[in-house]
Amino acid sequence: MIRRFARLIGATMILFMVGACSEKRGPTVNIVVPTGFRGFVTIAEDRSGIEVPLQADEYSYSIETNGILKVRTLEGFLRPHYTDAIFADGSRLAVAAEGATDQVALYELGASSSRKIFLFVGTRQEKDQFMKTSYHLIR
Repeated sequence: MIRRFARLIGATMILFMVGACSEKRGPTVNIVVPTGFRGFVTIAEDRSGIEVPLQADEYSYSIETNGILKVRTLEGFLRPHYTDAIFADGSRLAVAAEGATDQVALYELGASSSRKIFLFVGTRQEKDQFMKTSYHLIR
């Protein structure tokens, strides 16, 4: 009886640990880009920018057609989060960390001390070409 109880407790603990490790941590930062958009994206903190509230554990950043979005605060990016991306028509846009290769994906290029987040939408080859010719834009 005690062995059966110990096995049950052990199995329950393993299931709990697996479930805890598979859960995402923090809110989702959802990047919405214009349908068909390809190129460099800048999300800049600016007092005159739009407010992006946390709603249903998600921050949703809708990028303008010129690839620039000004927001009041970069709060969603400043804490642990999960990044997801879609096109404005609702179709899925892979995030490069998900193993994107030749398909169009969202690449997180980094951030600057001037409170800007830099992203790129395109294939890996397009992103690499951009980095070779336009790296100065993200310094």
